[in-house]
Formats: sequence, C-alpha cells, structure tokens
Amino acid sequence: MVGDVQLRHDNLVNLLEVWKRRCRWYLVFEFVDRTLLDELEQKSSGLDLNTCQQYLFQILRAANFCHQQNVIHRDIKPENILISREGVVKLCDFGFARTIASPSEGAVYTDYVATRWYRAPELLVGDIKYGKPVDIWALGCLLIEMLTGQPLFPGDSDLDQIYHIVRCFGNLTAHHQELFHRNPIFSGVKLPECSKTVPLQQRFPTIPPTALDLAQKCLEMDPKRRAQCSNLLDHLLFTQESFSIRTLAPTIFLSSSNSPAPSDHLIQGGGSHTGTNSLRKIDQTLGLNHATRSFAFQASGNSFINERSKNSIHFPDVRSSVLPELSGKEAKQNKGATKEQRTEKTPVSSDGQ
Repeated sequence: MVGDVQLRHDNLVNLLEVWKRRCRWYLVFEFVDRTLLDELEQKSSGLDLNTCQQYLFQILRAANFCHQQNVIHRDIKPENILISREGVVKLCDFGFARTIASPSEGAVYTDYVATRWYRAPELLVGDIKYGKPVDIWALGCLLIEMLTGQPLFPGDSDLDQIYHIVRCFGNLTAHHQELFHRNPIFSGVKLPECSKTVPLQQRFPTIPPTALDLAQKCLEMDPKRRAQCSNLLDHLLFTQESFSIRTLAPTIFLSSSNSPAPSDHLIQGGGSHTGTNSLRKIDQTLGLNHATRSFAFQASGNSFINERSKNSIHFPDVRSSVLPELSGKEAKQNKGATKEQRTEKTPVSSDGQ
C-alpha cells in the first residue's frame, strides 16, 4: 500500500500478511527466487534479447499499473526486480514510492531518491517538481543494462553522473541547467558540457535497432518528451511476431483456520488492463481475465520477511499453522564496488516525500 492506494498486480510483489507484536510490525511477502541483479552478475555479457523482452514487458506492466494509480516507484533498478523460476517478474521495494498529487495542488517532492545510476537528469539537478518520467528514465537504463550486462551510466557522484548523461545525449535542457546553477549543492561547480556526443547507436552497435529505439524513447533528456508505459507496451519490440512470452505458472496460496481467507490475498487479473493490443495479447497468453485469483504464498525454510530491524524475526504462535516459526536472515553484504553501487540506498530527506 502506498498512501491510500492499495497496489495489487501480477507483476508487483505481493504483501501477504501484516501484524504487530511487542511494538514491532511484521510484514510477510511472497517468496521469489532471485533478483535481476543476481542474473546480471552471473551473465556479465548481458541477457539474450528474448529474455530481455520478456522481463522488460512484465516490468512495464508493473510500472504502468502503478502509474495508472498515480503512484511513482522512484527506485527501479535490477536489485528491485524479482524473478521467479517460471520467469514471472515482480517489482518490489516500495520504500521510496509515493502517490502523485494533482497539478493544481502544486506538490513538491524530494529530489534525493533513486539509486544514482538510474536517476533521471531532473533528479540529479535538484528538481522538486517531477513525476512518472523518472521511472521511465530508470527503465531505459535498465534495458541497456540487461542487454549488455553493464550499467549504462556508472557515475561516481551526481556530477559525474550528469557528465555521463551529457556525453551520450548532449547538454541538459535550459530548465535543468537553470536548476543546476540555482542548486546550492553545486555552488561554484561548473556544469558538465560536451561538444561531441557518443550516442547509444555508436556505443552499442550490436544491440538491435528496435531495442535501442525503445531505450531512446525512455531516455529523452526532457521528461515531457519521454514515452509513457502504455505507449511502450505497444512498441515494435513487443508487437513483432518474434516476441512471445512464456506462460506464468501460478503458485497455490496455503490457507488454514487461523490465517486470513484466500480472498484477503487476491490479485487482480491482467484482464483489467486492456488499454493496448500488447496487453490483450499477453493476457490471452497467460490465461488472465477479470476474475481475481489467489496468488503465491510459499511456506518453506527460506526467509521471505521484509525486516525493519537487524534483529531476527520470529512468527508469533497465534498466527497461521502454515507459518512455522522462522528466523529472518541477515541481508548478504554487498560484494565488490559494482554491486555496492548498483544496490546503493539513497536516504529520503526529512520532508518524507
């Protein structure tokens, strides 16, 4: 749940149970095997085109659903993309997500969100009036990284990040340049400029033109010119005959007398998303319809707890018999500078927005 919006979708990680015990909140999420980051670390040269298509299409479905609910994720990156053994993709970690106010409300948001390598230009220069395009930019970075195995813009600092972007796409927009010069963080710092650019086509000559075209539509310097998720779902990369997505195998929800009824854990079927031909095609392939249905809750020895503290978590005895007493596992430490930067967590400023 983000604000007052409850997000239920096949490509969003499902929150199964929430309860409080001794002044602590416990959140139980469905178990998913691995992350996109895990796959990229195993395949340093990148994923094959068909796999990238299948993953990206599902990520776009997730982002599109969030945007339809006026929710922006603000931290799309490989670590926050979960992938099941059946190839089902789940967008997770909504710690930075928030609802978007209507333009008439004139709301402002913190610019200190998103992991640096996937941060849009407007965030880097300190714009506090942004929206859904910040997620679209991250998706463009994500696509190139999936295809090559390497981050598109691996900046060491915000200034270096701007340089990487400018070197590829040219100078920042006039509005972003103005914000840069007004930002006290960059006081006395010269704005990176580049007289000669190295465009995506030149940097990645082996990437298929259709994939590069989709990435380019995501990576427009001006956020107003970036494509929307609904448009990207109808892109040629997904509508051409060579693209097909494998059937997603559902997992059975386990219930007991003490646990909430399965209806508490239902996910809206994909048939509610009929805005594009591509979505209709994928819904038919997956056998989805307007009916809601139960989703995965795998009770196993693996930990699938979102820990809010470093202490071990134990399930209270009063909960479902399906939930044995499990101890939460400490998160694995990041290994190597590359993974550490890819999984960097940016603190939210005191405004909490």
